[in-house]
Amino acid sequence: MNFVYTIVLSFIGFLLVLLVGWLQRKADASESNAPASLPDTFGRQPITNKAYTIEEVAKHNKRDDIWVIVDDKVFDVTSYVDDHPGGEEAIMVNPGGDNTEAFHGDQHPGTALTLLKQYQIGYVKKTQ
Repeated sequence: MNFVYTIVLSFIGFLLVLLVGWLQRKADASESNAPASLPDTFGRQPITNKAYTIEEVAKHNKRDDIWVIVDDKVFDVTSYVDDHPGGEEAIMVNPGGDNTEAFHGDQHPGTALTLLKQYQIGYVKKTQ
């Protein structure tokens, strides 16, 4: 019976740790005036369901305003240019365009997609 109490108390302790962590994150979000319900995008724009035409995305093709398309999703990578391991030149090959094939090349590790998702701002509008 002692073993069962130990397991139950350990589980309750675990739940309390999770609760305290959740409350701390919620408090931190309140202090920064950020809505607690938004996903953590590391200070970047949250993902939206906004649909962009290819022509709209193509307008964002300058060093200080770069959007790219990968897998029919739109990403604003302007703030990432300086951090890109391949340098600015790698992103500026096709700014404002569909970079799906280039993105899925051997040069990107498996973690690249996770990183890219932080910059997603919408989707490519399907034409009929």
